[in-house]
Amino acid sequence: MNSPPTAMTDKKEPKEERADPNIRYRYIGFEVFPEQKKPFFASEEEKKRHLSRLEEKKKLDEREFSLLFVSSFNRVERVVLFIAALALVASPALPWFFLPTPQGVDMYLGFSLITAVASQIGMLFGISPVAGVGAALVLLNLILAPLGGILLFYALFGKGSDPANPYVKTKRLLRLHWLPFAAYLAIFGLGIAGFNLPEGSLAIFREGFNIFGIFSWAGWGFWTVFVAHLLPAVKSADL
Repeated sequence: MNSPPTAMTDKKEPKEERADPNIRYRYIGFEVFPEQKKPFFASEEEKKRHLSRLEEKKKLDEREFSLLFVSSFNRVERVVLFIAALALVASPALPWFFLPTPQGVDMYLGFSLITAVASQIGMLFGISPVAGVGAALVLLNLILAPLGGILLFYALFGKGSDPANPYVKTKRLLRLHWLPFAAYLAIFGLGIAGFNLPEGSLAIFREGFNIFGIFSWAGWGFWTVFVAHLLPAVKSADL
C-alpha cells in the first residue's frame, strides 16, 4: 500500500524571477538601448554644417553677447558726464561768488576764493561756529572739485579692475560725488540757520548772512559745480 504524499512533495519550488536585461537600466543615469538609438543629425551634411559653425565660433575673440561687454554709459550720458568733468576740472577759473563790498561788488573766482576763505577761516570760526563750518565746507568743495573732475574722467574712459564685474569700480568712483553734493546741502542748511557779522569784521557790506545771501551772492560757477557733482552721483544708482 502506497503511503500518502507528504506536504513537502505537494509544494512547488518558487521560480527565480530575473530582470529583463532590456529594461533593467531604463532610468535616468544609464544609457537606454544604446544599440537602438537614432542618429542625432538627419544627415552627414547637417553634421558637417554644425561642426563648421562651431569652428567659426571658436575663432571669434569675443562672445556673441555678454553683459561684460555692455558699456556703463550710453552716448548721451557719456557726453553729459564729460561736460561735467570739464566743469569740475575748470572750477578754479569759474566765478563762484559776487560779494558786495563798500567799493561795489567783487567777483571771486575759484582760486581767488580759496585764498580769501583760507586766510579768514579762523576769524569766521571766532565769529560763529556756523560761519566757520560753512566756510570750511566751501573751501573743501573748492579744493575737491578739480580732483572730482579727474576721477570722473577716469570713470568715463578707464577700465574696471575686476573683469568679472567691471561696473564695481565705476560705481565707486561715481558714488564719491555724493560727498561734495552732501556738503552743498549742509551749506544750504547752515545758510538757513544764518549768523551775524560784526561791523568791520569782514570785507562784506552786510551785517548778517543767511540762505538768501547764498542765492544772491553765488555765481554760476558755484551752481555749475553743484550740478556737475549731482549728475554722476545720480548715475551711480543705475549701475
